[in-house]
Amino acid sequence: MAIPYYHVDAFTGELFAGNPAGVCILSAFLADSIMQKIAAENRHSETAFVVPRADGDFDLRWFTPKVEDDLCGHATLASAYVLALRKHNVWPVRFHTCSGMLTVAQDQDSFEMDFPARPPQPCETPVDLLPALGLKAALVMKSRDYLVVVDQAEQVRALSPDIAALAKLDIGIGGTIVTAPGEGDVDYVCRFFPPSVGIDEDPATGSIHCTLAPYWAGRLGKDTLRAQQLSVRGGYMQCTIGGESPAGHACTFTAHAATSIKARVILGTVVALVFSLLLLYVKVTNLKVYGLAECAFAIFSCGVSIARMSALFAKTDILVFVTSLYLMIRSFDNIKKGFEENKEPTAKGGW
Repeated sequence: MAIPYYHVDAFTGELFAGNPAGVCILSAFLADSIMQKIAAENRHSETAFVVPRADGDFDLRWFTPKVEDDLCGHATLASAYVLALRKHNVWPVRFHTCSGMLTVAQDQDSFEMDFPARPPQPCETPVDLLPALGLKAALVMKSRDYLVVVDQAEQVRALSPDIAALAKLDIGIGGTIVTAPGEGDVDYVCRFFPPSVGIDEDPATGSIHCTLAPYWAGRLGKDTLRAQQLSVRGGYMQCTIGGESPAGHACTFTAHAATSIKARVILGTVVALVFSLLLLYVKVTNLKVYGLAECAFAIFSCGVSIARMSALFAKTDILVFVTSLYLMIRSFDNIKKGFEENKEPTAKGGW
């Protein structure tokens, strides 16, 4: 069975940044064991499985390489982004999940997600938690995840935790958030380590802001906050704390996403353009070859069709590719003949 699959970088407007997520579009959920194996094979921190419902909404589940997750922001954002790519036209989109109804609205080039707030509560600090993070003292609270608050953004940036020690902590499907006040126009910074679910460090995480946003809103006395995740890939988002909605959601994220599918489209087009410009140079410099115009067209068509097939898997693009490949091969034969015979370029190309 062919499964439409997308690789999306969430919480960034750039390729190869933010948090990569896999998104599989299904007609019905596969067996849990199969979805878990797909997630393990993908090796992303999360793979989302999206199933359309008869009422126009969608069912959504998330899997890490090891377990099924109860809430994931970046894979939800990625799922909405994929639906936008697939020309879904009813917004906001509504996802039915194990954490309740999650909605995602589209606003031009950004997405706004409505998630449940999970304010942290005082807790007893596990004996091994701070040593595993390389910290001597910090405020520790807990929701699903442990929340560790330090004084300086540089402390968060410089963390080099003992991942094996963190993995031994009894956290369930949660992890450890480390946060501090931000710098400049950033209200707070953070990093997230959930090794118990198969992720040493999550690059850019949505669900942790269900805890971070309420904490920093109370501490800073503001409802709208700008956050930065200080992982190697990094991520940015804006969070707003609001009143309870009928669905019980109170934390809204505004963020961007990019997909590596776009990179293949751009790469294919660039390659085609480079070849076309090279052939144009050959013609301008009056080199003696046949079929310049035809070959340029064929190479350009091949490049674009390859890029489009990578992105859309359209059957028409396969046909264009095969036809263009044939024309390109014939054009190369003419070019070779032109060099051998040292003739002027022809207008028709000779096939």
